[in-house]
Amino acid sequence: MRKLVYFVASTLDGFIAAPDGSFDFLPLTPDLAPHLVAEWPQTLPTFAHAQLGIDSPPAGRFDTVLMGRASYEPGLKMGATSPYAHLKQYVFSRSLPPADYPDVNVVAGDPVAFVRELKTQPGRDIWLCGGGQLAGQLLDEIDELVVKLNPVVVGSGIKLVDSGFRRGRPALHAQRVTRLPRTAGGTHRGTVTKIRLHWHELPGHVRDGVEGVLGDRVVAAHSQPGGFSPGTADRVRTAGGGRAFVKAVSPAQNDRSPHLHRAEARIAAALPPDAPAPRLLGSYDDGHWIALVFTDVEGRHPATPWRTGELAAVLSTLEAMAATLTPAPAAAGTTTAAEHLAYDFGGWRRLAADPPADLDPWARSHLPELCAAADRGLAALAGDTLCHVDVRADNLLLGPDGSVTVVDWPWACRGPAWLDSLFTVVNVQVYGGHDPDALLA
Repeated sequence: MRKLVYFVASTLDGFIAAPDGSFDFLPLTPDLAPHLVAEWPQTLPTFAHAQLGIDSPPAGRFDTVLMGRASYEPGLKMGATSPYAHLKQYVFSRSLPPADYPDVNVVAGDPVAFVRELKTQPGRDIWLCGGGQLAGQLLDEIDELVVKLNPVVVGSGIKLVDSGFRRGRPALHAQRVTRLPRTAGGTHRGTVTKIRLHWHELPGHVRDGVEGVLGDRVVAAHSQPGGFSPGTADRVRTAGGGRAFVKAVSPAQNDRSPHLHRAEARIAAALPPDAPAPRLLGSYDDGHWIALVFTDVEGRHPATPWRTGELAAVLSTLEAMAATLTPAPAAAGTTTAAEHLAYDFGGWRRLAADPPADLDPWARSHLPELCAAADRGLAALAGDTLCHVDVRADNLLLGPDGSVTVVDWPWACRGPAWLDSLFTVVNVQVYGGHDPDALLA
């Protein structure tokens, strides 16, 4: 009979996600990704397979994945309507209309009865992805529990198993210890971390500074999942009904993030009104904390794998955006794309200077041609268009009216008008579903 395997990442204090369902606070240690690729490739999202060198569909023990709505929701907000397209996907929810989510199978009935029936059907084992409430309902049906225990303490969030008290305990069949890198002083890096800051956790003077920009008092704030910054990312509402998007950070969260926020403040302030980007309402900067205040944009991320209509709208918007941002606004004060991407294009020359012993034989024999191709690519980046250079699905918002908004501009630089469209095609290639050569023709 098929087994139900609960394979999940957890903090030391037993939480698998933040209260809002996000899980980007869980660290990815250097040897974890190779371990997952080698041992558990089916638990990695389909869109990451090409980037990680995983055959798709990957071989493994699972052919089915079960998710609660809370586990499905973070990816959905980023446009990933079919996160594990290589598996048969079931999402347990009484509120999701099945017709609106054709990429997965929405189950509104009793999870226990459904899983018991599923186990009797032919097939491979079943992966329970989460979340805690679904795991609590299915606790008696779980045949195997595999926990990726992270050296993180968060204090609250979604529990590993959300159910009543049980005396039983699973048997420990195996364990694998991954040691964290140490600093020069001998302490572990990242032994304790926090989830993304929320509005109410900001120092009072920072909140006062933001309210000064808004000209009103903030009465509600909703933290947004996703992204890479440990600072705040809140959609806020004021006493007068105004809305805005606020993100704030200090070196205490990440020593590089304040620099990126300041760069984005400068670039966003230089964008013309007709650029498809949120308008910068103002910023607060005390030399330590920096907060950016933007117009609030209603929308969602494009679905991935990319849908044809949404992709066409994005590419059309990027073409118009390039025309609007040529020549690049002088006030943006940006570097060139060639300067920005020089390290990336220099990868083949670094390999040629010191080829590793395990370098692919074909690459080793073609290093001169690969270096020459990289040099030509770098030379082709000349231009005077202000390019975003970080265009991907989670930096785009599709409005209810079909409009496209490009968000998060700290990396913008001067380059060719086609560069952002090319980056979009690269993102399309990662998720699959379209022929990149046809898109570039």
